[in-house]
Amino acid sequence: MKYGLRERLIGALVLIFCAIVFMPMVFQGPAPKPPISEKVDAPPQPAPVEVEVPDTVEPKLDPVPKPEPSRAERLELAAQGGAELWTIQVASFSQPNNARQLMKRLQAAGLHPYWRQSNDMAVVFAGPYLDQDVARRDQDKLLQDQGLKTLLSQYVNERDAAAEGSLPPKGQRQP
Repeated sequence: MKYGLRERLIGALVLIFCAIVFMPMVFQGPAPKPPISEKVDAPPQPAPVEVEVPDTVEPKLDPVPKPEPSRAERLELAAQGGAELWTIQVASFSQPNNARQLMKRLQAAGLHPYWRQSNDMAVVFAGPYLDQDVARRDQDKLLQDQGLKTLLSQYVNERDAAAEGSLPPKGQRQP
């Protein structure tokens, strides 16, 4: 067979195959929908039951205000692990001098900064805060005023930080 004749025969066979497959679909039309029953069987309604409920009067209790611990008491509780304190992680520096400069800026902004050593980095924090909402407000203030993206986390006291080895050397704790 010649090259052109073979292509024509293969094309004709493909067309015949397609006609065999698709012609019944074209002439058959849409399939009929299955009949839907209009009748719906519902279970019978149970008879209403009447129950007598005695009138009860609940005694009125006056709420007793819970005394709020003072800031010093809460800080002492936090040191013992009894209260949650929050801190804002402001930045991390490889040079402690950069951390000190940022701490001066934070003090000028009215915050209470401190820094800790972590993995050969000086990490600057602001806080601690007794209230998470106050910490979030100061976090937003840092972003708006100084463009610093910060991280809010739970405060770790100095005793635990010293045990971790994340406190700066004694002579370098203050800016």
